[in-house]
Amino acid sequence: MSEQGETRARRALPPRDDKPADAPTASTPAAGRRGLDSPRAARAAAPEAAPAASPAPTKGRGRRFADAGATPETGAADSAWGRRRLVLGTVTALVLALVFGGAWFAQWRGLFGSGSSPSSAPSVDAALFVAAPEDLGSVNPQATWQIATTTSTIDATTPQAKCLPSTAEDAQQPQDTLVRTFSSDGATAGAVLFQVNRYDTAETAQTAYAALLSELANCDRTTVWAVRGLAIQGLADEAAGQVFEVQDATNEFHTIALARTGTRVSIIDATQAQSAVSGDAVVGVLSAVGKRQCTDGGTCPTTPATTEIAPLTTTPAGWLATVDLPRISPGSGAWRATDVADSVTTPGTKCEAVDLTNLPGAASRQQRTYLLRDDTAAPQSFGVDEAVYTFDSPEGASALLTTLNSNMDACATRAATAQVTRTGDPSGTGAGGAWVVVQRVDQQSATAKFRSAALVSGSRVIYLVANPSDSFDFTDEAWHELTVRAGQRVQQLP
Repeated sequence: MSEQGETRARRALPPRDDKPADAPTASTPAAGRRGLDSPRAARAAAPEAAPAASPAPTKGRGRRFADAGATPETGAADSAWGRRRLVLGTVTALVLALVFGGAWFAQWRGLFGSGSSPSSAPSVDAALFVAAPEDLGSVNPQATWQIATTTSTIDATTPQAKCLPSTAEDAQQPQDTLVRTFSSDGATAGAVLFQVNRYDTAETAQTAYAALLSELANCDRTTVWAVRGLAIQGLADEAAGQVFEVQDATNEFHTIALARTGTRVSIIDATQAQSAVSGDAVVGVLSAVGKRQCTDGGTCPTTPATTEIAPLTTTPAGWLATVDLPRISPGSGAWRATDVADSVTTPGTKCEAVDLTNLPGAASRQQRTYLLRDDTAAPQSFGVDEAVYTFDSPEGASALLTTLNSNMDACATRAATAQVTRTGDPSGTGAGGAWVVVQRVDQQSATAKFRSAALVSGSRVIYLVANPSDSFDFTDEAWHELTVRAGQRVQQLP
């Protein structure tokens, strides 16, 4: 397909980008130009020069047949010498033609070069292995898609998938890459980015895929919230994905998937407002491209299937990550998390009627704290404490939940200064509870507000506590979703 007339890549997708958490103010250095438009490996050095021609014959030697007075014996000898020279010259020319011609043919095939190997150059046109407009029908069948940009240069200006920076210092660098962005004629059709990286071996590609998947799971962006993960089968050697919501002044959704086929890793980011592009839609694009990619090695698509799952496992596994906590003010706020501590220090809401720092019956207790920064509307030190208690059995964990439910619900009858509202059971199965607690802190009208929630997962109990205010708070729905997410994260422990 001709790509003439395409403009130089610009950061056209995603439509809005945000600064990574804890990102330096200086721009990321360019990674250096490489890819399909870079020169191939240097051609082989020119063959050694042919031996010098034989010295010129002595005067008259080549004209003896015409010399007057030549004897017959002398003429016959000269004629035999001439025939031998003709044969030798013909053989030499044939040998040189085979040697030089063979070198040229090997160069043309890309198999002969100085310091290069067959894997260092694409075996076929790499443009065949990246998405084309006709592959995007599953994203929006009513839209007409056009190529907006194409680039084989990875640097700070290269369009990038959300959560996957183009220049990662510790990532495996591809042999070559091709990045395309697509636009459509529909006002609500969104946009698509497709990137394919080729590595020198399948093992290197596998390592790169794992690194990209980790980056996707632990998205280091201040605005994104992980909606769900995508388990993908029947597509390639390995594949997975994630759906994010960019929580900005105007929200948008990114459905991102990765697939490795042999030595190639493909990335697709389908962006849409109002709602997310389905996992099946992006897998449809990857399948169309994968059928071409697998002709050069790797597993071909069979019957791809996508299942919505909990978001991809983060680091450290088992705990909420910053991508799990929603923003409260549109367009503001960045969550930061502490390391996991092997002790619990949260004071709770004062309605638990148990010592959260030394809970009876718990074999172990740990805590992680999440603080919201860069939101001027937030109360001072606003954040969430997550405590995880491990028991010897699921029965021990369930017994603690029963105690917490009872104590929290009855708090107002024990303390006249407390107001307690049970907002529901986040699990929907009887395995949890959530509350809003307002405590009077002095004899006047000063109060402190808390949100708390408890959830049982196997032999573990997760307890969450936040310190909102009347004007700055999670919604009940958002708080319940966060509690359920904490339970999903605990289930990802090895």
